[in-house]
Amino acid sequence: MSYKIIRKLLKYDISWGILDKWKKYLAMLTLSLMITLVFIRNCEFQYIHKIINSTPGFLDYLMNMFHGMKKFIPDGKTQFDIPVEWMAFHLMIAFFIGNYIIDDLEKCGNNIITRVRSRNMWIISKIIWNVLAVLAFYLVIYIGTIIAALIKTGRLQLTLTQSVCSENFELNNVDVGQAKYLFAIIFLPILSSLAISQMQMFLSLIVKPIISFLIVASILILSAYSMTPYLIANLSMVQRSEVFMKDGIGILTAILVNIIILTISIAGSIIYFNKKNII
Repeated sequence: MSYKIIRKLLKYDISWGILDKWKKYLAMLTLSLMITLVFIRNCEFQYIHKIINSTPGFLDYLMNMFHGMKKFIPDGKTQFDIPVEWMAFHLMIAFFIGNYIIDDLEKCGNNIITRVRSRNMWIISKIIWNVLAVLAFYLVIYIGTIIAALIKTGRLQLTLTQSVCSENFELNNVDVGQAKYLFAIIFLPILSSLAISQMQMFLSLIVKPIISFLIVASILILSAYSMTPYLIANLSMVQRSEVFMKDGIGILTAILVNIIILTISIAGSIIYFNKKNII
């Protein structure tokens, strides 16, 4: 019986929280295409002027989207430049996801909870929705980069291009064929986004959605400024992983911290929502 109720609640959340929000995903697709096309154009300019010896491929496009920035050293000489592509992507996810749960609760959540007679099932459905919504955003990103790759190169290149990485990401001596790069570029950003989004949803139950969004935005900015796994947005910056940076954040550390945050956020959401006055 509980499985059927969860399925119905989840069907509702997918319909109204994802499919009905198709314009948001179209905006994300547009953003990913714009970022990728600008990157391709810059690389073509570099190739024409013999700054790089090869044009980028699919994995380079993803690297450009998720690389973030190298460790910032506040020595008075180094300029602090926020990684625009990385910041725009994560802020867009935070903005699009931020108010759904509270908005739905205020509109018809009380009636639905009364009908199903379970706060647990309602909040669990929202947790699953959160995961699916984040995965859908990444799917859109991949669709955008795949389209660009097929148009420009006719194939999906699953290796990094050394000269492109050296010139654009300041990464030298990249062993372009190693599987660990695929893991760092494709898996870690998704896991980090899931953790950040669940944390944001938990916070939105405690404070207003706009406050939870501002908290996430602050974490993103502080993470760009300071490299530490305790500022979790660092874990979504591919360039700060030990895979690409000496003394970078370890993969196991990143996975462990993300899982801990996911666990605390999910458990906290369930416990707090069951105690929350929703009348």
